[in-house]
Amino acid sequence: MTPYKFAVFDFDGTLVDSVDAIAKGIQKANQTIGIKPVSYETAKSVIGLGFKDIIPIVASDLDPARYEEYKNIYVGYFLQSDPYLKLFPKVLDLMDRLHEAGIKTAIATGKSRKGLSRIVNRMGIEAYFDDSVTSDEAKPKPDPLMLHMLMERGGFKPSDMVMVGDTEHDIRLAKAAGVDAIAVSWGAAPRLRLEEYQPKHIANTMDELASMLGVRV
Repeated sequence: MTPYKFAVFDFDGTLVDSVDAIAKGIQKANQTIGIKPVSYETAKSVIGLGFKDIIPIVASDLDPARYEEYKNIYVGYFLQSDPYLKLFPKVLDLMDRLHEAGIKTAIATGKSRKGLSRIVNRMGIEAYFDDSVTSDEAKPKPDPLMLHMLMERGGFKPSDMVMVGDTEHDIRLAKAAGVDAIAVSWGAAPRLRLEEYQPKHIANTMDELASMLGVRV
């Protein structure tokens, strides 16, 4: 049995195998706009944050007047990879088992609504999630507003909810909202970094995650 009634999932690096595409898109944006390069590890480390928080980290020498230009360049590169992005194995099996167990599901992502909808609609997976919230509808992670919005709309309290994600930003988001965090080790952040932020559990496989949520895939 699971204590949870509502499982909220990060998108990139948790449900969708998109970390490489995002990190390389950031690197290419730096190169194209003519600023100093950013390492692959640094580019990975910002995945999950809102774009306004990402740019000062990966493009610290960029004039703020060019932030929108930078974002558009990055999006152009990411869109080239977009058609090839895939869900991690067993994601939809997990969503099915959660719904069979009466557990609601949602997405909380640093993506924009437009960006999330584009991928979700292309993959045909919108019916697998009961709700979603994006960074342009709330405040970016780790501000707790995303989870507060989902709780309010679903009629849940913090003890009903668990946040599942692949970075420290997801763990910090969960803790700020007073909900349990389960980290997954197959995404952007290395396991050692996840351990530093002390989630309730760290899952190494989708089967382990399912077990932590009280179901089997």
